[in-house]
Amino acid sequence: MTDSVYDALVGAVGDVFPAAQAVVLSDGELVCSHAVGEAAGAVVTPQTVFDIASITKLVATTAALGLLVSERHISFDDPVSDFLPLFARNGKADLTIRQLMGHSSGLAPWQPFFASCQADPIAQQVYPWAPVLPGVSRAMAFERARSLVVDAVLTAPQAHEEGVRAYSDLGFITLGEVVASVTGQPFDTFCAEHIFARLGVEQTRFFDLRTAPFSEGIIAGTGSTRPRQPAPGQEGLFRVPDQPEQVCPGEVDDDNAFAMHGVAGHAGVFSTAMDVARIGQALLEDAFGAGHLMSTGVMHEMMSVDVGASGPERGLGFDRISKVGSSAGTRLGQGGPLGGVGHLGFTGTSLWLDLDRKAVVCLLTNRTLMGREHAARIRAFRPQFHNLVADMLDTDPEAEVVTDPGVR
Repeated sequence: MTDSVYDALVGAVGDVFPAAQAVVLSDGELVCSHAVGEAAGAVVTPQTVFDIASITKLVATTAALGLLVSERHISFDDPVSDFLPLFARNGKADLTIRQLMGHSSGLAPWQPFFASCQADPIAQQVYPWAPVLPGVSRAMAFERARSLVVDAVLTAPQAHEEGVRAYSDLGFITLGEVVASVTGQPFDTFCAEHIFARLGVEQTRFFDLRTAPFSEGIIAGTGSTRPRQPAPGQEGLFRVPDQPEQVCPGEVDDDNAFAMHGVAGHAGVFSTAMDVARIGQALLEDAFGAGHLMSTGVMHEMMSVDVGASGPERGLGFDRISKVGSSAGTRLGQGGPLGGVGHLGFTGTSLWLDLDRKAVVCLLTNRTLMGREHAARIRAFRPQFHNLVADMLDTDPEAEVVTDPGVR
């Protein structure tokens, strides 16, 4: 049988993305694992590490909050300002964790907070083009940059009507700070100890840039300037100084996360498709009572449509697979009453859980390395890819070529 999923991935190399990994699990069993393209001058393998971008919101921030709610350290309806008093400014004192997780807080989708770091003599030392300031270490520069970004996020006013779902990075940057405040641990440390280690995903981590970019193994680079070139719609909002273009694998693609030394609630996790799929499998099993990270009741509340808001259907930290125009295609998450949930990432990544099929589908790419203006290509590819996966799941999964049988 022709391996249509693999053929689609190979056909997209050089047009949609330079490199990709894909893993599909069905009932916890590995159906297929593919790695295509090249990264850092080497052939991509299942062990190559990718910047998973906003999937961080799901596998780190949402997972951490679900765990904390399950253990009764917090509740979804706690005001955020109970944990972060600075957040109360500009009329936000009553906004809740639920509203931020469900993207109904009224916070802006995105702002270039990192731009303030470019003008700060200490913070700008994180950038390769900045004139050297004697006595300022890399760690000092990143601490200053992080402080500027976090303070700006927490004090930012609402940008639109509260109660209407509108995707917001600001909300999840804030939620990462909530986790750190509640636990008394840095956000990346908490996630490493209580999520990634618990699930045994050894190639999943934040790369703390206060020391140096991660350099072990092969990492798929995502861009060559800092800040990155503006994405469509961001033109003119910030300055990209003249600089030699250089790919630095291990530096998070997102510029606000970069300024936060690579550790943030909205972006910053690096991983492999196998690890991300395994986290997805744990979340899927928690919905059916496994208790890997959280209680069934908490998982159901997060995966279900947040009924307290209007607009595109979302759960708490989970995107819902819509019936029309979904990046998950026309069949995944459409085969029964439970539907599907997951998340996308700007670097060309996605994780979808089909709750009725009990299937997990992870696609990781570094499509931004080819230019952030080419978003239309990944938008067209994603539904085609997921329809092929659905075909595979609905026929004979064992007929697919399994290239990495090491699921644990």
